[in-house]
Amino acid sequence: MKASARASSGDRRLFFISLIVFALTAAVAVVFLLTRSAPTAQTPADQSGQTGIPVESGFSDPAERSAALSAAGEILPALDEIAGQVEACDAYREERRTQMNIHITWIRNPDAIPADILLALGENPIGRLLFGMATYTSIEWRLAERPADSCLLPIGQALNQAMTAVGETPLEEFEG
Repeated sequence: MKASARASSGDRRLFFISLIVFALTAAVAVVFLLTRSAPTAQTPADQSGQTGIPVESGFSDPAERSAALSAAGEILPALDEIAGQVEACDAYREERRTQMNIHITWIRNPDAIPADILLALGENPIGRLLFGMATYTSIEWRLAERPADSCLLPIGQALNQAMTAVGETPLEEFEG
């Protein structure tokens, strides 16, 4: 005898319920994916090429911001010398040299610092940018196994002096 190929009414009902649950699950997944990939409201690109949601700078008033950024003027002569040393030093990898030059540009023109970066830098943005440069230099020097005749050492020492001038703690590695 041959078994019947027809499904029972209970099997058909279970199939249709499963089909409806699958369709609803697929619809929810599609809606979720579409909303996750939808563009968010963003501000137009500013002068530095950054885009995104506006971020407060972290300073309660413009005078406070101006005072925090005025430290840049105190170190510009030293910064010019450091910039020349960075360009002449072949011990930097290209990525590090680019990072150093971005920080130099921001210190020379603090108004070009993107608001989200300025917020992350805290109360002493110029000091923190210098600290970042000293850290980059320290990493490169350590990767080269700290040669005493490296062009990185005088750059690190000059950065320490500039950090001290703006109230930032210098790196011990470049002291002495």
